[in-house]
Formats: sequence, C-alpha cells, structure tokens
Amino acid sequence: MDHRRSMKAGADDPRLAPSSVGRSLGMRRRQRLCVAYIVVLCAVLPSAAPAGAQPTGSIEGVVVDANDDPLPGVVVELAGPAVERETVSGPDGAFTFTELPTGDYLVTAALSGFETWEVAIAVRQGETARVTAALQIERLMETLTVVAEAPRTFATNVVAEPMIAQQAAITSVLAVVDNLPGVSIQEGDSYGFDDWSSSITMRGFQVLQDEAQIGTTIDGFPNGTSDYWSGGSKANRFVDTANMGSVEVSQGTADVASRSIEALGGTFHFSTAEPKREAAYTASITLGEHDAQRYYVRADTGSLFGGETYAWFSAARQVATDWVQGSAGNEREHLAAKVVSSVGRVDLSGYLSYDDIHEENYQRLFGAP
Repeated sequence: MDHRRSMKAGADDPRLAPSSVGRSLGMRRRQRLCVAYIVVLCAVLPSAAPAGAQPTGSIEGVVVDANDDPLPGVVVELAGPAVERETVSGPDGAFTFTELPTGDYLVTAALSGFETWEVAIAVRQGETARVTAALQIERLMETLTVVAEAPRTFATNVVAEPMIAQQAAITSVLAVVDNLPGVSIQEGDSYGFDDWSSSITMRGFQVLQDEAQIGTTIDGFPNGTSDYWSGGSKANRFVDTANMGSVEVSQGTADVASRSIEALGGTFHFSTAEPKREAAYTASITLGEHDAQRYYVRADTGSLFGGETYAWFSAARQVATDWVQGSAGNEREHLAAKVVSSVGRVDLSGYLSYDDIHEENYQRLFGAP
C-alpha cells in the first residue's frame, strides 16, 4: 500500500498548490453570498406582496328634489384619476360606486327638467364617502322674437291706376272692382246713387242693407261698418273716383292682422292717390244720361315749407235723376284732402273727407195691379 495516497493534504503540505486553495476559498464565499441573498429576498417579499393590492374606497349617495323627495332614473357620472363610471339612481334615488382608487373625484347628476348638479369628493382608503345630490328645477329661459310683416291672404287682386283711368269719373269707386274675378257690385244706377239698393258679393260673402261680411279699409284704416242699418258707409262715401290711387282685393278669410272686423269673406283695401311732387291743378266736367252732371277740381301744393311735405285738396259736386221715372233729385257734394310728410325715418300720412248726399231710393219696382 502506498502511504502517500492515503495522506490528507494540509495547509502546510508542500504538495497543495496555492491556486487550488484560492478556488476553494472563493467557492465558500459564493455559497455564503447566495445564502445571504436568499435570506434577504425571503425577508422582503412578504412585506412587498400587499403593495400590489391598490388601496380603495367607495362613494354612496342619494338624489332628491327641492322637497327632499327621492328622484329615480337620474344619470350619475363619476370622473377621477384614470376612472370614469356611470350609473342610474334607483327607485329610492340611491346610487353607489365601489372599489375606487383613492383620490379626488367629480360626481355629476343630470335629469331632464332639472339643473345639472356636481360636487368634488375625496376618496380615502377603506372609507365610504356619502353625498346627497339635491336637484333644482331648471329655469326656462326663452327668447320671444316679434317680426312685423304684411298680412297674408289666399288670393289678392290689385286694381292699379291704369285700370282706374279707364273708369268714368262720374261712377263710384265700387264700380272699379266690379270686373275682378269673383267680385260682383250691384248699385241702384250707373252713378252709384241710392246706397239703399247697393250690394257687394265676393265668393258668396255679401254686404247688404243689414249685414256686412266683407271688410273695407281706406288708406289702412277701417271704415267701421258698411251695412246700411248700422249707420255705416261703403267706400264710395269716403273716396271720390278721381282721387283713387289703387284698390287691393283680398279674397278669402282675412289674416288676423286685418284691421277690419268684418273681414270674414275678404277685404277691400282702398288707397287714395299720393300728392304730386310739383304744384298742379286739375279741373273736369262730366255729363251723362238722366241729367247727370259732375264738376271736380283739385289742387296739388307741391313741396310745403321747403321740406318733404306734400298735399292735395279736392272738391266735387254731382247730380242726376233716376232711370226709372226721371223724377228723383240726387245730389252729392264731396270734399277731401291728403297730406304726406317724411320726418327722418318716419313717414306720416293723413286723409280727410266730407261727403254730403241727398238721394231718393228706387230699388224695388212693382207692377200695376
């Protein structure tokens, strides 16, 4: 047996190389370091595990009205750090948000007919924040815009000056509209005398002795009434044919803006002639059957006071007998004046007429027995 192989090597054994000793010591150090690292990790991991579960809290609330009565169906929204949620209040007005990360949140409650409600709430770990959302009735703010516009009708016909010029001056202004579609004027004679026997029909609506279903305006102002028994007068008593400017006939039920209370079946809008811009004088004599005579004069002033004011004045006298027996003595005297003026952005207009008439009625004819 070789005693050299059974010998243990010692530190002082010259056969043990220094390099092998160093490696042996290095391995022992690494083993001790590994053990130390394992001990440290075991000590740290148990304490780090709870840090992975984020701290949370919750919010509970109720939505009520101004009388503290619960409001169900209210949309409640929550906005916070990386969190946005939405819920609806229950039958008792209650709502809940759970498992909310700690931080500041904005809670908003909205319901149609109520003002939007909101509040800022801080959520703390392990706590429940409670809030009451009291909604107030929404204040209604409305804007009312009034726009003025001309009255609207279903059908409108206009008789302009060229058509009026074709009418004989000795006739009445009612005869001017007699040729329009749907309009029928019946008078006692061709001169417009005997108001008792005059009648107006337009699309089934009438102006008779005791009723008026068609309105009349003179330069935008209503004539009051047109039926005989109410003490009214038709347009032929307010306006002379020679002073006519135009006539607008609105057929059908008038707009609510109509100034005449009789406009059930439409309205006659008579407009008198405008004063001339230059001074002028007009005179005419008209003769006709049944001893008809008419005398008319008119003076246009031109500009008054060197400004934008103009006027005219007229006078007319007309006589005739009746066509039945030739014994009636019908007489009419008519005075009229019109003034227009512009003051800045304001336009002013005024019309005045006086009519005095004596007429004998001869509407109905009877045969001899």
